Order: sequence, then C-alpha cells, then structure tokens
Amino acid sequence: MRVYKYMIDEKLPEDRYIERLVNEYRYPKLDIQREVAYSFGRARFRFDVIVMKEGKPYILVEVKTGPKITQMATDQLLKYVKAIDVQFAVFTDGVTDKCYKVKRDAYETDLLSIPDIPPYGKTLEVIGKHSNEELIKVGSNQINRILFYVFDKTRSTLNIRTAFNEILKLLVLKVYDEKRETGMFRASLNEPPENVNSRIMVLLTKAQNEYPNLLKDQIHLDNYLLREIVYEFQKYQLKDSLQEVVGSKLPFEKVLGTDAFEYTTPRTLVKMAMDLLSPEEGSSFIDPACGVGSLLTEAASRGLKVTGIEINTEIAKYSEANLALSGFEGQIINADSLKIMESPPPNLSYSKFDYAAVIPPFGQKIDDPRLNQFITSSNKRSQNTEVLFIEHTIRFLRRNGKMVIVIPQGILFGDSYYEARQYLLKTCKIKAIVNLPTNMFVPLTSIRTTLLLVEKMPEEGTLPKDRVFVASCDNAAEFDKLVSSYRKFEKDGTLAEDFAFIAHIDNAKQINPDYLKGMQDLKDKSAKGELPSWPQVPLQNIASIVTGVRMETIGKKSDLGSSLYVRAGEVNDLLIDADTCIRVNAERNVQNYTAQRGDLLMTRAGTVGRVALVQDDTVPLVLGSNVLKISITNKSQILPKFLLAVLRSDYGQKQIDMFTGGSTIRTISVSGLRQIKIPVPPIEEQERVAQQMTQIIETKSEANKISKKFKLKEQELLEKLNNAIGR
Repeated sequence: MRVYKYMIDEKLPEDRYIERLVNEYRYPKLDIQREVAYSFGRARFRFDVIVMKEGKPYILVEVKTGPKITQMATDQLLKYVKAIDVQFAVFTDGVTDKCYKVKRDAYETDLLSIPDIPPYGKTLEVIGKHSNEELIKVGSNQINRILFYVFDKTRSTLNIRTAFNEILKLLVLKVYDEKRETGMFRASLNEPPENVNSRIMVLLTKAQNEYPNLLKDQIHLDNYLLREIVYEFQKYQLKDSLQEVVGSKLPFEKVLGTDAFEYTTPRTLVKMAMDLLSPEEGSSFIDPACGVGSLLTEAASRGLKVTGIEINTEIAKYSEANLALSGFEGQIINADSLKIMESPPPNLSYSKFDYAAVIPPFGQKIDDPRLNQFITSSNKRSQNTEVLFIEHTIRFLRRNGKMVIVIPQGILFGDSYYEARQYLLKTCKIKAIVNLPTNMFVPLTSIRTTLLLVEKMPEEGTLPKDRVFVASCDNAAEFDKLVSSYRKFEKDGTLAEDFAFIAHIDNAKQINPDYLKGMQDLKDKSAKGELPSWPQVPLQNIASIVTGVRMETIGKKSDLGSSLYVRAGEVNDLLIDADTCIRVNAERNVQNYTAQRGDLLMTRAGTVGRVALVQDDTVPLVLGSNVLKISITNKSQILPKFLLAVLRSDYGQKQIDMFTGGSTIRTISVSGLRQIKIPVPPIEEQERVAQQMTQIIETKSEANKISKKFKLKEQELLEKLNNAIGR
C-alpha cells in the first residue's frame, strides 16, 4: 500500500496539487512545471501548472479559488486548451478536483468531464480497477476537505441531516470494503450509474451482518450522485486516515447546528485526557456519556476494549459510526445512563472497568426518582447532572481503576456540592486537578471547567498526607507540557513547570485549584514568618454573616420608599454610594437584611470582595441579593475599622480569593468566608490601624466628592455644547 501524509493548510493550492501529482499519481518532478508563460498568436497566457510527457504538454492544471466552478471559468479553461495542445485539464483547489479529457477534431475542441486523470504511465481505463493493496493513504486534512466537498454536493439535493446520514453509510461501507481482499467500492470510467448502484447494494447486504445498526436502511441517493461520491473516495484508504477526523472533525455542526457541541469534545482535550490516564493496552474502558464517541475512539486507538452509553438515539449511532470508520470495535448502548443500572444490559455492570473518562452534560438538573440511586443526592429535591455522573462513573470502576472527569469549577467549592466532594475524597485518591482554559467549550458554554484524575480506592480515599498535582492551563497549547509535567511528578514526585504545584487536601470544604494554591501560599508565608504575629481566629468567631435578599421578595421600588436597597454596584471600595441606591417600600420584616452603623458590607458575586463600612444608618439600608452583611458580635474584641482594614488588605483579599470561584459568575462561598483567619491584636494596636483607615476613608470620600463635582461640570459643559451646535 502506498502511504502519503502531508499537511493541507500550510501549503498553497499549487503546492498541494504538485505533491499529489508526485505522490498519488507518480509523475516525475522533472515533468512538472509551474507558472508557465505561453504565447498563442498575439495572445499571452500564464498557466498555473503544466505536466509534460515525452517533452510535450500533457496535463493543464488551473487553480480555482472559489467554492464553485462557474461557466465563465470553464469557458476560460476551454480557451486555454485551444491554445495549448494538452490531453487533459484540471481545475483544483489542491484537494478536490474537476477533471476533463480534451476532445479535438477537425472542427472544434471540447472538454469531456472525467472522474480523474490517469496515473503516470497509465490510461484512463485503470480508473476504478485498482486493488485494495493499491489504495492510497493520505493525511486527515485532505480526507476532511473531501468530506466537506462531498457533503456540500449531497445536501444540494437532500436535507442536511439526510445528506449526512447517507454519506456516513457510504463511509462505513468503504471502510468495510477495505477489509476485503477484492474491493467492490468502485466506479470505473463511463460505467453506467445503475451498475455502480447494484454493486454498492450488494456490498451493503454483505456489510449489514457486521454493522446491523448503522446499515439497516438502504442507501437513498440518486444513481449519478452515488457514482460521483464513489469516484471521490474509491482510490483512498480511509480507515487509518479517518482516525484523526472522526469524533471532532466530521461536520456535525452542519447537521445538528449549535447542539452538535453538546455531543463533541475538542480533539486537544480528548488527547490530553487519555494521555493523563495512560491506559494499559487490552484494558476495559467506559464513557457513560459518550456523545459522538470522541473519547471512545481515542481509547480504542490505544488498544482498549471500549463501552459507551448515550441517551440520544441518533448520536449513539454516530458514536458507533466513529468507531467503525476508524476500524475499531466497541459496545455502544443507547440508553439513559443515569437509570441504566435499574435493568442493565448483559455486558454491563458496576465495578467492572479498568478506566473511565467522561465529560457529562453541563447545566442540567435532575429532579425525579433517579436521585434515589445516588448517595450524594438521595436526600435532595434536585441535583446537577455533573454531580450524579461523578458518583455514577466511579461506580463503574473496579478497585484501583482510574477516571478522568471534566466538571464545572463551581462543584469544587460551592456549599451545595459538599456531599459530592466528600464522596469523591472518601472513595478515590485524587491524583491531579487541572483548571482548563476558559474557552475550552466555546461556543457551547463559556463556563470554567476543571479536569480531575482520580484512582478508585474506597478503603483509603484521599488523605491529608497525599501529594496532589494541581495546575491551571491558559490555552490548549500547554496540554503536552502539562502531561509531561504530570508524568515527571508521577515518577519522582517533582515538578518541571511553574504552572503546576503540589497540594494537600485536608477536607471536602474546598478542592478547587485557587483555594489549594492560596492555602499553599499561606503555609509558605507562615513558615517564613511573613504572616501577622498576632493571634488569629476564624471570622465566624467574631462576626455573623448574612446574605442579602432579592428586592421583589421584600417589597417594591418607590421614590418615596422608607429604605435604601443596596446592590453590589453601590458597595464601592471602603464606601457605600447611597446616592445611587434604589428606594423601596418594604412589605415584610427586613430586620435581618438591614445594616446597622458599624456593619461591613461585602460584594459576593461578580467583582467579589469589595468591602465598605456602614457609617450612616439614618435611612435603613437593606442588603441586595449579591451583598453580604458582616456584623461584629463582640466589638470589645475587634473594632469595625480594623476588621475593614484586614479584609481590604492584600492578606485579607488573598483569603477571600481562596473561597471565590464559579462556572460562569464568580461568587464567594459563605461557609468558606466564615473560615478565613482574622488577626486579633490588642485593642490599642487596632485603634492605631483604625485611625489610619479613618484617614484613608476621609481622603477617599473627599476624592469622590471632587470627582462627582467634575462630572457634573463636564455634563453641564457638554449640554451647553449640544445646545450651541443645535442652534
């Protein structure tokens, strides 16, 4: 078999086609000329490529730049072949071609469409007469371009989904045919279309035994279109070429629209996930939410016995097709993964698999009896699908089995997901935690996601003494470096890159990388004596924390309202902007949500951590839903302005950041905020710091007044300017 690989996108169309002339068609390089100047009478021409034979022009090649060949372009090509004595002519973009045989007689010259040009030293009669051993293996980029070309041609007569499914069946037939000694996926020169159709139908009947789900339907294509598609693919070896195409590069988005991204996984993430798993050949592997089978195909390519579960019937078929097109086998189960164990198929059971990888659907909630099957959710009214898949996938693993799972970052720190993290720590040893790039799943979602690599060890779990590899990647280009760094850590316990660090997980309150990095930094600073030397206590020991309330819950907006509703935007750095607060009439008791003089208000979502001191409560201040009220419980122990100084300091903000995270909007964990450490020096020392804070607040207040004054002046001048221009 001839093997030929090259990259498509890095070359000009002329370069691509010249390489194909040499490697696919075997024409000698010396017989290929480019940018050929030619004169015919008074006319002057410049041809893109000319292939010579025995010193005479043989094939004329013109590069086309548009998606279609217009009649004007064809007329121009005919003009060229009238000027130069060639036998064949080609329009090409370097990958897809339109070929012609030049017909001449005493009266006229014409172009006859043909499926291909003859290889070097051969005639057109060899088209469609090759054996499977003569199939040409090309790069995945070329196959992908041909796929799109054929897909566009097919959907001009069929709807998009039907066109895609018909091509998928033909691709499966082609791969099946490549396993046979005698190829039937053929169409010879000028062969009647009905003959090609009959041969493909016979091949379909033979292949149905091997692919009953994929090929149970007949092929519904016009005979002429079917012959054209066979012409495009027949000489190429697809099985190996498609391994890098299927799963992430087939045009699912053209078929399913934006929904396609729910079922596909970026190729870079698929490779990185499997590299971290580093599975042993011959082991068993499961993806319980397999989509179109990207992870399954990658696992199968590494010699694993794969099983996938997919709830969507059509997507499950695509997953099976992905395996088939890559020449692999696997079990695809079309079922609801979260209830499949109520009546499991014969070959499926918990505690059976050596490896698992899953990217569960994001942002979905389950609120039905399925929750009763899960330890982490049986006492809840609803639960995120991602949380259920953590427990579900772990159950599929045998002891010491390894799993990679990608979940929204919020699950690693949110208070409502504590039980899920606790289950994870008790049943598994966490090996690695990796924050993925923020654009990893765009355009499906822009939520922040984290990858976990764990090993199932229910008798031991993750202990505080265990060393965990933690990293954050800004872009997918860092994935190879990440894997290399983890391999080194796994081998000798050391790190090779700055973006990674080693952490210890003490409990299930927080296991997100930001928190673990913050804890590590605090420990390092403590060891160096860089932290405050005064006694430190958790914030919850000296203050109570209350979350605000939505306006519609307490009353209505009113210009004559008796209270000011403080939103996050009014909580500025150190000061509250009462001038922009909304007045409300409270229709219920809002005492719990009302701030008193000496309370601190903090933003809890979006721009987290802005802290301001309440110095005037003449008009009651009611907390908005994205605002926290911190009320000191013993002011003889700590002064409000000193606490404000601590929370506003780099030391305080660093701790606040540790408990802040989120999949879409960053929020702070209130239970985490209660744990941050507050230094408590003697009152005399606090008063000294409080005096400094008073000066800062007064200076900032004066600066704000000046700023507002200038803004009013600016608006006044602009209004005068507008009036002057308007007259």
